[in-house]
Amino acid sequence: MATITIYEGSNFAKISNPLPSRNGGGIRSNIKMFSSQSRKRLLDTAQQINRQKILQNPLFVTLTYPSIFPTSHRVCKRHLDTLSKRFDRIFSNYFVIWRLEYQIEGGTRRGAPHYHLLFFFRDPHIRVRNIKRFRKWLALAWYQIVNSKDIKHFHAGTQADFIRNWRGVIYYTGKYIAKVNQTGVPDVMKDLPGRFWGIFGRSNMPIDSSPFEISDDMFYNIRRIFRKVYEAHVKQKYRYRNNTLGMSIYLDSQTCYDILQFIAQDFKNCNITDRKLP
Repeated sequence: MATITIYEGSNFAKISNPLPSRNGGGIRSNIKMFSSQSRKRLLDTAQQINRQKILQNPLFVTLTYPSIFPTSHRVCKRHLDTLSKRFDRIFSNYFVIWRLEYQIEGGTRRGAPHYHLLFFFRDPHIRVRNIKRFRKWLALAWYQIVNSKDIKHFHAGTQADFIRNWRGVIYYTGKYIAKVNQTGVPDVMKDLPGRFWGIFGRSNMPIDSSPFEISDDMFYNIRRIFRKVYEAHVKQKYRYRNNTLGMSIYLDSQTCYDILQFIAQDFKNCNITDRKLP
C-alpha cells in the first residue's frame, strides 16, 4: 500500500510505494567515505525535526585538535564520547547532531580530524544562558579531554555561537555539517573512521511523523506535484530510479497537508478522507 508521511512542525515529507520484499541485502562493508547517500540521510534528519519543540536557538560548535593530534579514529571518537558525558552532567533533554571532518583545506592541510556539532535544547530551564561562560567551559573541557598541553589550543581550539533562526540551521547544516568537498580519509589517519556523523540524545529529538495510506492513483498525483515543486526549487529535472518508488521533499507540513486534502477530494474511494486532517 502506498503511503505519504508528513512530519509535524518540520520541513519534510515523503511518499512511498513499496516493492515486494526480496531476500537478502548483502553484508555492509566498512565505512570509508562520506557518501552522497549518507549526506542525504543527514540533511533529511535535520529537516524532520519538529521546530515548534525547540525552545532555544541551537548552538553551532566546532572542536579542533592541537598541532600534535591523534591519528586513530578510535581515540578521536572516545574524546567526543567523553565530551557528551560532560554535556549530560549539566544539560537535560537536549540532542546533538555531530559530523567528523578533516583539515585538508587552507594553508596547513595537515589532515587533522575535527568536529562540527549542532546543539539543540528542549528544556526551558536547563540551557545555555551565557554564551561567554559556555565558551570558557567548553574550551577547558575539550582542552582537558584531549590532553592538549598547548595554551594556543586552549584559546582557539573550540568555537560556539548561537544560530539565529531555522534558516541558519539549514545553512550551517548544508555548508559545514553535510558538505561533500571532502569525502575520504587522509593518509595520516591509521584506521577507518566508522560513522562520519551521528546523534547524541536521539531519544530527545522531536520527530513526529503522521503516515497516511493512499491509493496508487493518489500516489502518482502527489508525486507529480512534489516533483514539480522540487524542479522549481533546484532548477533541474528530477530523475526517478524506478517508476514505482517514492520520493522525499523539503516542504513545510501545512503545505503538505493542503496538497493531501486537495488530492483526496478528487478520489471518493480513499480512506484518507476518513481521517481528520489539520
